[in-house]
Amino acid sequence: MEQRRKVIIIVLVTFLASILFFLFWMEEQSAGEMKEQYEAMEKELRPLDLERRKLGRKLDDLNKQFVKKSQGMASLALVFTDLSEIIYTDIFPLMKDYGFVGVLVLSEESFLGQPDCLNQEQFKELMSSGWKCMLKWDKGADPKEWLISSGKLAREFEVARPKAVYFEQEAYDSEIDSFLIRQNFSVAVHHGEENQSLISLESDNSFRHLGAIGWRDSRVGEVLYDAVAQKGDLIFTVGSGSDLEKYKNEAYADMLEWIYTYCESGELMVTDPISVLEYRRGLEANRENLKKEYEEKESELKKQIEALDKEIDEITEKYVRS
Repeated sequence: MEQRRKVIIIVLVTFLASILFFLFWMEEQSAGEMKEQYEAMEKELRPLDLERRKLGRKLDDLNKQFVKKSQGMASLALVFTDLSEIIYTDIFPLMKDYGFVGVLVLSEESFLGQPDCLNQEQFKELMSSGWKCMLKWDKGADPKEWLISSGKLAREFEVARPKAVYFEQEAYDSEIDSFLIRQNFSVAVHHGEENQSLISLESDNSFRHLGAIGWRDSRVGEVLYDAVAQKGDLIFTVGSGSDLEKYKNEAYADMLEWIYTYCESGELMVTDPISVLEYRRGLEANRENLKKEYEEKESELKKQIEALDKEIDEITEKYVRS
C-alpha cells in the first residue's frame, strides 16, 4: 500500500512538473512572439516618429521666427549732449570699428569752431558717415521763440531741421507734445519725467517718446537688459553736463564692446531716433503680411503632423489587434 502511494505521488509530481514546464514554455513562446511584434511595430513606427519630431521642431522654429520678425529687435541711440572735439578725435574712431553711429544735440550753447569743440569739417565728416542731429529744448523755453531759433540753428549747421527734440533734465512736459506734433516733429527725448518709462514700448509710430539715461549711470546694465528682453527703444547720453555722462576712454570702449555682444546676437541695433521710428513703422506695416505668411506655413505643418499621427495610430492599432 505504501509503495502504491509513493508511485501515485511520483506520477502526480511528474504530471505537475510537466504542466508547469508546458506553461513556462507557452509563456516563453508568447513573450517571444510579443517581442517580435513589438520590434516589428517599432521598426515600422521609427521613421514616422523621427519625421514627426522633425516637423515639430520646424513648427517651433517657425513660431520663434514669427515672434522675432513681428516684434523686431531692441534699439539703442548714443546721444552726445555737447559738441566736444573728443567726439571726433576719440569716440568716432571707436564707434566706427563697430559700425555704430551717434546723434549730436544742437544747441545755442555749442558752436562749431569754438575752443575744444568740433569744427565745420569734422562735423561734416560725422554727418557724411551716417551720424544724425537733434535739437535741444531748454527748460522754460518759449515754444515760438524756440522754433525760430531752432530753424536758425539748423541753417548755421547747414542741416535740415531735425525732427527729434532732446529735453534736458527736468525740462520735459507732456503739454509741449501737441506743439511739437503741429510743427511736424516726430520724437521727444525725456529722462523719465512724469513717471515715463526709460524704455519705449509705444505702439504710436507717428510721434514717439524715448527715454534717456547717462551711459555711466549704475542702472544702465539693468535697463539695457530689459530693453533687449522687451524689444524696446532706449537712449544713452554722453556729455559734460553730468558725471553720469562724462566720457572716459577705457570705460567707454568697454561699453561699446558690451553693446556689440547684443548686436552680434541680432537682439539690438545702434541707430538714431528717427531711424527707430521708421523701423517701427515698417514692422507695423509688414505685420499683417507676416502673420498671413506664418499662418499658411503653420497650417501646412500641422496638416503634415496630423497625417503622421493618423498613420502612427493605425500602425499601433494593427499590432494591438494581432
